[in-house]
Amino acid sequence: MPHTLNAARPSSLGLEAFLAHYGDIFEHSPWVAETAWKQGLTAQHDDADVLADTMGAVLRNAAIDEQIAVIRAHPDLAGKAALAGELTQDSTREQAGAG
Repeated sequence: MPHTLNAARPSSLGLEAFLAHYGDIFEHSPWVAETAWKQGLTAQHDDADVLADTMGAVLRNAAIDEQIAVIRAHPDLAGKAALAGELTQDSTREQAGAG
């Protein structure tokens, strides 16, 4: 059974709205979402698993230096970004859940 996203259907969003909803999925790397959007989203991408696979493929197909930049952008637990209050809301929730 498809996992329909609760937000507006990704396939119906313009770039700015898509980035507002999905730009932070890959920590401080909205280029992943932007690239996925520019490749063209169809009604299939309204399923969370399909959208996740598409965005994952963008990252896997990116240049190695871009992949490393995404890894480096993800904050360590209780690292400098956390201590400075610079985490995204999603990362704050993630880390709170991790204890």
